[in-house]
Amino acid sequence: MEVITAEKGSAHITVAQDAMWHRGIANIESCVFDYFDAFEASIQSNNLIHVGSGIGMIQGRYFCIPKNSYDSVSIDNGSFDQRRIDLIVARWNDNNMSLVVIKGTPTTGSPSPPLPTTGDLDTGAIIADMPLYEVYIDGINIESVTPVFDLVVGFGSGGTVLSVSRGGTGKSTWTTGGVLYASSNSTLSQVSNNTGAMYKTSVNGAPVFSILPVKYGGTGQTQLWKGITFTKTNSSFGSFWGSIQLYGYLDMVYFNMGISVTSGVASGSATVGTVSTTYKPAVRTQLASSLSQGHAYIDTDGKLKLYSAIGLDSGTTVYFTGWYYIGD
Repeated sequence: MEVITAEKGSAHITVAQDAMWHRGIANIESCVFDYFDAFEASIQSNNLIHVGSGIGMIQGRYFCIPKNSYDSVSIDNGSFDQRRIDLIVARWNDNNMSLVVIKGTPTTGSPSPPLPTTGDLDTGAIIADMPLYEVYIDGINIESVTPVFDLVVGFGSGGTVLSVSRGGTGKSTWTTGGVLYASSNSTLSQVSNNTGAMYKTSVNGAPVFSILPVKYGGTGQTQLWKGITFTKTNSSFGSFWGSIQLYGYLDMVYFNMGISVTSGVASGSATVGTVSTTYKPAVRTQLASSLSQGHAYIDTDGKLKLYSAIGLDSGTTVYFTGWYYIGD
């Protein structure tokens, strides 16, 4: 064991010991502190980025860009029809700090960021990088500059965002009445408490307020009853009334309709009209009807058909009623 804070009459506190203290206080290896401009990056052109003032720490060693100043970073030209991700790092190089751009590999597909140098300064490494920004270049244009560092809020600051790993929430704004959930990047997030059932999605883990699927114990519908459109396809029939309704919980359709005969219908089979194929029956289903010598049914193609042993005179009204299951 070694003593650090003591009177020994000579310089005895090493850089490594001082770095231990800083890491212990901040409870993190490397970070940017939420102070000054926190190294805010601004795009000046397709070849130039300014990084504002701030204080950072790499493996417990402090570095800064002074207040009211900035450092400039040059970005190599992009190429038409290609994309690239460059990495801006704060580089420790033999007791000196500077901003360095590590150029990524251009591609026509999805680019990947280059790798930083991960030297261990406590064991004698000369060079170590702390990634600050990923610069996304599409063609010749800088599309975005995305921070990749941990932002730490000091003890004396009201702060804005404190990461979950530091005991915070990872969010700066909140939705009144929203529901919290743990997002995939280890932060807390919210969704609005909208009308509807809440369930977990299979995409990113965020709950949504929407239709609750049957597999989660719901109905799979936004409402239990839903009107279905019927299209008349036989000119021998005129106006129709009543309703055709989907009962969503059971995927069943209730048929309750009347239709007038306008020009007479000969005996035998006739197609009256059709419902959307979305709501066609699983099997051919007979409906109750007012036909005195015949019957009516919904076929698996969604067509309403009837058979009458006698002709139907003009002015006659035929009624249909019944249930059927929707098919695949």
